[in-house]
Amino acid sequence: MCCLTRAVLVVMFLAPLAFSQVVTDKSGDTAGAPGDLLSMEIVVKSKVVQLKVKTTADYPFSNTQILIDTDRNGATGFAAGGGFDLMVEGSNLFIFKGSDQTQWGWQAAGQVNRRVKGDTLIVDLPKKHLGGEFDCIVRSLDGKYAEVDRVPDTGVVTVNVADNAKDASGKSMEKAGDATDATRDITSVRTKQKGGDVVIEVENVSSWDFAQLLVFFDADGKRETGFHSSYVSDSGFDYLLNGGRVHRFAGKDPASWSWEPVCDARVTVTGKKFTAVFDGSAIATDKADVVAMSMSADWQTAVDVAPDDGVIELTLDKSKLAPPKKAPVMAKARKNRNLPPRKRFEQAKSFYCYYGGGQVPALSHYDIMIGHSPQLAPADIAKLKDLGVVVVGYITVGEDENLRKANGKGPGGYASWYFDEDSDGEPDQNGIWKSYYANANDPAWREDRVEEAGRLLREEGYDGIFLDTLDTASAYPASRPGMIKLVKELREALPDAPIVLNQGFHMLKELAPLADGMMIESFTATYDFRNKKYVMHTPSSLDWTKGVAEKVISPAIKGRPFQVLVLDYALPGDTENIQVAADRAVTFGYLFAAGPITLDAVYDTGITGKYDAKWFEKQATPESMKYVLDRAANGFPKGTVLVPSGCYSGYKVAPLVDGVKGRESLYWADAAWASAEDGEDAWLKIQLPEPQKSRELEITWNTDNGRLHASQDFKVEVLRGGKWDLVERVSGNDKQVTRHSLPNKPIEAIRILQPAGGGSRQRPALMWIAQVRML
Repeated sequence: MCCLTRAVLVVMFLAPLAFSQVVTDKSGDTAGAPGDLLSMEIVVKSKVVQLKVKTTADYPFSNTQILIDTDRNGATGFAAGGGFDLMVEGSNLFIFKGSDQTQWGWQAAGQVNRRVKGDTLIVDLPKKHLGGEFDCIVRSLDGKYAEVDRVPDTGVVTVNVADNAKDASGKSMEKAGDATDATRDITSVRTKQKGGDVVIEVENVSSWDFAQLLVFFDADGKRETGFHSSYVSDSGFDYLLNGGRVHRFAGKDPASWSWEPVCDARVTVTGKKFTAVFDGSAIATDKADVVAMSMSADWQTAVDVAPDDGVIELTLDKSKLAPPKKAPVMAKARKNRNLPPRKRFEQAKSFYCYYGGGQVPALSHYDIMIGHSPQLAPADIAKLKDLGVVVVGYITVGEDENLRKANGKGPGGYASWYFDEDSDGEPDQNGIWKSYYANANDPAWREDRVEEAGRLLREEGYDGIFLDTLDTASAYPASRPGMIKLVKELREALPDAPIVLNQGFHMLKELAPLADGMMIESFTATYDFRNKKYVMHTPSSLDWTKGVAEKVISPAIKGRPFQVLVLDYALPGDTENIQVAADRAVTFGYLFAAGPITLDAVYDTGITGKYDAKWFEKQATPESMKYVLDRAANGFPKGTVLVPSGCYSGYKVAPLVDGVKGRESLYWADAAWASAEDGEDAWLKIQLPEPQKSRELEITWNTDNGRLHASQDFKVEVLRGGKWDLVERVSGNDKQVTRHSLPNKPIEAIRILQPAGGGSRQRPALMWIAQVRML
């Protein structure tokens, strides 16, 4: 074989920026056939060499090959105008294993990141396959694999793969403007160790909630052991940080999206910056490659990948890391495991709700376990049942997790059981969980659910069923009879299976005789979806759940064996809040568990609830609900204290002095204060830090859905010398804004008092104010 002529093009890399060179090809040299190649741009990056190949028009690049000569020896490798020992075809990388240079003998050697954008093919070639210097060509083929065109026209391109200098700070500066969604354009990623913790910092070009941010870690440098991302060449990611959780890859197939939680992260988002801190021992390595991705709102596409050029290195000093936690051991089999499931459910002293996979040793310590298929494998269900754990399977009865055609008689040509209350011709959807509301009045839906419940017991092996989304019958009241009938049909079909209700308070009187227990979510601690954080209930909300326990649940279950399970949401490190929540649940006689809102982790907090009679007392006292101004606002000086008689569940007094004018766009709990609706006098006291003169008090009464809720009867009083003096008594008010002249003397406090029944015509027991202002 004679030595081949080589093009004198050498592509160099100059740290720290990527250097590129373009090789052009003559247009029209394929007689107008598809695959007429115009140019090849070579960009050398830190971990990959990127090839961008252009054609004369949009082209799928279905039969396109990149041929690479790593030893630059025309006498070795496959002969095609060079001696090529590597080939990229599609997303596959092959190594030449032919017995001679004319034989088509290639062996699979991995994959590359390949994408097509209109008239451009982009391929990332991992440097570890390429050596320090290589030759290459790109060629397009027809349907019979005959060559149509190649770049360059003659010879080959020589690429010098000089490595870039590493940034010891763990910082990756990212090119702005390269994201397909400008609101999720990552500008930098930083990694560092702080004591025993890993710190990840990601900055965006603009403010973003970072809800769809993924941070991947390759902890062992082996592609075959981790998750393969189509957006990162030669990737094998072992760990994933998303939101407030670090996960370990648990898939058998490297392309499967299968992760199990290993620890929680402390996440803060400030404007354009995301920071996550987590226990460094969780990722079990002293060195990892890190890649961050911002995903589209529907999670279908990575709109930006950082860094642009390869990965960021995270190096850890293992001597500073905490020792890894001991894995939980399997619990012993229960003495009552041979009793029927419903009897064991009745005798249970503990429960957990987990929608992930695995974790059998940790779950074996609970008497009741609520699981979700297909995440929980039948083999794991069987292991838990063998130990006497009552395993209850999730089923949704008021929402459909998937949009189905079924009988095609419903909105949009979908199943007849979907609601379309907004009359847009499409099934109504849950905005948070993206499921579809189902009408239990529809016999087809009830039949579908009874069949699915039976399948869960027959095929998956569950003991019983957990009925989620019962409260669809509250959002769609007309479906209430059908929901009650569905639960009756489930009991008839599964007479020996424990049935657990998820809430459904408004139907509990009818449903309790059909069920073995119910679960209350967020009894004391909850997750705020709007602000994306875990919170404790306000005193007024605690009183509301207390009212549900005493006025709804207790009468409905009196005299029958019935378990009440409380599932509260918190981070595992929030031990103080979890203890409070556990104490409150136990005080009411309920079984307690705490977990993440995603229910994909099993917490081992070691917390046991303790009885405390204070939880039977009213929590929303004026003192517990007061608000102190930390700055001057709405004419009131710093240090002013707002004290309400009470608060309607979820409300607080702070919004009264926030000064926001466009209140219709605010979240309901941020737009106003509402008193307790208890039939008693309602009042708001404004205590000034020191006596002062003022001219007027302005009250803006609240509007809800365009309807004014101004108190009809109320009075304004001022405190002077320790005595309340009447300023004005108002009757028959119908104005949204009222103004009240104050005495021309120093006053100590102001009080707005609404006698019982003096509220608006629609809500006479409620006092509902949007703003108060002192002029």
